[in-house]
Amino acid sequence: MKISFKLPLAFTLAVLVALAAGLAGIYHLNQSLVKTGEAVQANFARERAVGYLFVIFKTESVEWKNMLLRSGEAELQQQHWQAYQAVSEEVDRTARVLLPQMDGAAKPLLEEFLTGHARNVELYRAAHGRLASQGYAEIDNSVRGIDRPLAALLGAAIGPAAGLLALVAPSGGEPNQCAPLLEQMKAGKAPKTVR
Repeated sequence: MKISFKLPLAFTLAVLVALAAGLAGIYHLNQSLVKTGEAVQANFARERAVGYLFVIFKTESVEWKNMLLRSGEAELQQQHWQAYQAVSEEVDRTARVLLPQMDGAAKPLLEEFLTGHARNVELYRAAHGRLASQGYAEIDNSVRGIDRPLAALLGAAIGPAAGLLALVAPSGGEPNQCAPLLEQMKAGKAPKTVR
């Protein structure tokens, strides 16, 4: 073969190999982006679900307070007690549906929430049973603040998902928040939910 044929052939082969390598790289980059996007979307969906659980949990607290405030009128008291029970069942059902979807640090927090919520529901039922004999103030004092630790657990359960989103979501003028968080982690000063 002549050099005039070999040289363009070698050049063409080199270009084709470089093109194939570039296309393979782009394909792998795309696959990586798809997997990362799916992970972020799944974590965002879990964060929203825990946020919804938090909202209905706080609605449960409001219904309990409404029941106490209306304790002077039997019909209104019963109406709000039934509303409390319905919302309480929704909280339990939602948390149980959400639990298998959770992973990492959020799962034990949600398990602890479920256990604490069941305990609180029993305390509220017992307090409701004593309402007629002991009165509003005594009952309110017996269950005051029992919902706060559970609300804190839900806030912490949202934390890990929000932490992952913070790694890839744009914030301010920065392309992402990865660098500052990684520096905090190296220094041992990362937020508790990220460790």
